[in-house]
Order: sequence, then structure tokens, then C-alpha cells
Amino acid sequence: MTDPTRTSLRCPRCAAPLSAPSDAEATCSRGHTWPVVAGILDCRTELTGFDAEADRRHAEELATRSEEPFPELLQSYWARTGLPPKLTERYVRGDLIGGERARQVVHQIREMTGGDLGSIVLEVGAGTAALGAALSPHVSWVVVTDVSLAWLVLARRRLQETGRTNWSLLAATADALPFRDDAFDLIVAADVIEHVPDPEAMIDEGVRLLRPEATLWLSTPNRFSLTPEPHVRVWGVGLLPRRLAPTYVRLVRGVPYEDIRTLSYLGLRRLTKRPETTTSIQAPRIPDAVVSTYSRWARLLIRLYHLAIRAPVLNRVLLVVSPLFHVTVTRRGVPEPPDLPTAR
Repeated sequence: MTDPTRTSLRCPRCAAPLSAPSDAEATCSRGHTWPVVAGILDCRTELTGFDAEADRRHAEELATRSEEPFPELLQSYWARTGLPPKLTERYVRGDLIGGERARQVVHQIREMTGGDLGSIVLEVGAGTAALGAALSPHVSWVVVTDVSLAWLVLARRRLQETGRTNWSLLAATADALPFRDDAFDLIVAADVIEHVPDPEAMIDEGVRLLRPEATLWLSTPNRFSLTPEPHVRVWGVGLLPRRLAPTYVRLVRGVPYEDIRTLSYLGLRRLTKRPETTTSIQAPRIPDAVVSTYSRWARLLIRLYHLAIRAPVLNRVLLVVSPLFHVTVTRRGVPEPPDLPTAR
């Protein structure tokens, strides 16, 4: 099947139609040009706090080794980050179990969307595209996007190893996606919104791309969770004033914490409210693949949490301190036109 979104491309700078990319670039009808890097169309706009040139070099280096197995390529990526070995090991392990975790998350998305995943799906902030790979057997086409070209080279290798071909890759920022309005049946963004500079713009862009009655699905950690902050494994980060969190994390863990802004239940509710959409926020089950990585004591607490979210009253209370949220933002259908009087 040919990528059905190629005819939906539009320039993220001026919104003019964007030609299907050649081996070197794509150009819009007003003359804006977007390069192809390591075989991936690069439609990224402003990249605040992101070293685009270093990412480009890393992507091109990884692309020269693109025949290596995904685990080896992944290890190479994390070896260059300079993070403490324990965090690096945890991130690698998390990516390697990502496939099994993502398959369980697809089931949870089905439950929240009424079972229908639609035909054309967009994954925003895909990372290594574990979720996109898990969705691909259930839909006609998956478009995988991320702000990092290096991540997308890893995603390409993961997707290639599935043996499926109903996917495409594109580098873009979450607040300026290069597609026409109403292009997708489902948009997913797992653990992305806490990283973007302008989360409100990300929601606006997602809603713009949804067809009527289609859904934007998000997962994100809870700022006020009683568990350690999942990016750095430090307790109590979200309970501090935001301006103090980076200093606290650096003192405890020795790593930066400047570009992460986790959200509370009320913060998510305010952020996702739109007149043309309806929003649902849930405290979800923790996937078994993730539970297996925790200690025996932590697994016991997770079992208690799973029991609690099955009780409606406790579930509502847990939304305040749940480890994470699953969110759906569903665009309402087009209203039926009013009945007009019949001419006599």
C-alpha cells in the first residue's frame, strides 16, 4: 500500500501544499524547502532548547549502521548520551520491553475509544515507535513522527524488524505538524506532552488534524503522583514548586531536569478543554511488562493500585495521585443541518 498521507502533506511554515519528497527534499508551492536527512523528511520548525545539528549528525551516523539489530543500535544511541550508567541501563531496558508494553497499551486505547482504531493513525513523539509498531497490525497506515531524527532512525529499524510495511516516518515538532486538516482517524502521543515547550499548541494541532469523531490519545505521568518521578526516579519532584525541581533533581540524581513539565489532573483537564471536543481522563492499569521490572514490594503496591482503580469511588480519588494518566480528546461529529421547511 502506498502512503496515503503523501497527498495530505502541507508546509508547516505557510500551510501551502507540500510536494511528496524526493531523495533530497520536499518543496511547498510557495518555495519553502524541507530536507531529507538519513532518508527521513525533516519538517521541524523552531527547536527551542534542542541541538538540531548534533541530532542530525547522530542520525546520519546511526543510519550508516542501520542493518544492525535494533537492540545493538539502541545501546549505541544511549552510550552517547553521557547519562549515569544506572539511568542508561534503565532507559535501554525500557525501550527493549516497549513492544510488549505497547501491545497492552493498544488494548487500553481500544477500550477508551470504543474499540475502533480507525484506518490512518499518527504517532506524535514516537521515540523508537514501539506504539506505532504495535498499532500497525490493526490499521491501514501508521505515520510515525518525532522531533529527533536520531530517534526516528531507531524507530525505522524497529519497524523494519516487524516485517510490516504500512508505515512512514517524518521529523516534525508537535505544535506544527505538516498535514492538512482532518487527516487522521486516531492520533497517539505516549509520554510526550510533558516534554513539549507549548502543550496547549500541541493539543490545538492534534485537534486540527482529527476527523470528526476521531480521537487524540495521550499518556503522561501525574505531577502529584506518590511514586518516584519516572524520568529520573526521584521522589517528590512534582510536589515542589516548579522553579525548585531542577535543582532538587540535580542534587539527588546529578542529571538535568529543565525540559520536563509533568501535569496534574486539573492541569490536564484545563489544558485539553475545547468547545469542539470531549475529554476523558483515566487512571490506567500498569502494563505487565512494566510491572515485571519493579521490586517485589513495588509489585505488591501496584496490585493494590489495580484493585483500587476497579472501584468507581476509589478510582476518582486516585486521579489526584495516580502514577500516570491516559487521556482521550475526541472531536465531536459535524452537526446535522437543521430541517428546512418544505416549499409549497
